[in-house]
Amino acid sequence: MTAGKGWTNNATIFAVKEKVTWYSAMEAVNCQFGKLLIPRSTLLKTFAENTQVSDRLNDSIVWIGAIKSEYDGQLYYSDTCTQINLDFIDLPKLPGRRECVFLNISVKTMLFGYDDCMALHPYLCLTINEPIEPVIFENVTVQSYSGYNVDMIQKDNTQDWENCTKACTTAMNCIAALFSWTEINCVLYKDGVSGIFESKNVLLISNVTEKTKLYLSSWKRGMYFSRKLFLLYWYINLA
Repeated sequence: MTAGKGWTNNATIFAVKEKVTWYSAMEAVNCQFGKLLIPRSTLLKTFAENTQVSDRLNDSIVWIGAIKSEYDGQLYYSDTCTQINLDFIDLPKLPGRRECVFLNISVKTMLFGYDDCMALHPYLCLTINEPIEPVIFENVTVQSYSGYNVDMIQKDNTQDWENCTKACTTAMNCIAALFSWTEINCVLYKDGVSGIFESKNVLLISNVTEKTKLYLSSWKRGMYFSRKLFLLYWYINLA
């Protein structure tokens, strides 16, 4: 099943029959689960209308890469942390409980709903040659990094933003890199939990006036805004 006319890149959508949690689906290799998949309403509708899909998957719903924040009730893409503003996803956006979004394939139309993120269901994927850019925030600082090991790269004349991000991409288990032009230093945040599937490590980040940049090397996360602070929850399988 391809994206067809109107897309600059040809894409194929498919369902993985294995029933997994939403977090496990987000970890799937070679699977575009979020922002590249969800806006393709025509492709999703065609998939949902396939009369044989639910029988083949032995389930009436499939996970997609969207999650509802318990903090502001808004929907966010699993892979870019950006808010979802799509008219065809008509779901109540009420805070108080984190829930994950599924596509109902039993009604033969495009119908979405919420379920417990730890429930087991098949999931949808999109294959396309279109990489997702790293997520970068400016003028922020990390207030709390529970579950992370921190490495400080000492000041030197060669230290800059590019070298800071490069250090993170080459370091084992590095999740984020924070560079400060004021201090001229680079801080690497490395996941401190190993061997625990779907571990939930939190980076608490707030805005600052000094010139900084935060580089997020992994896109496997959910993001939830809360006034001037936002939480980044990371679900990482290091097994």
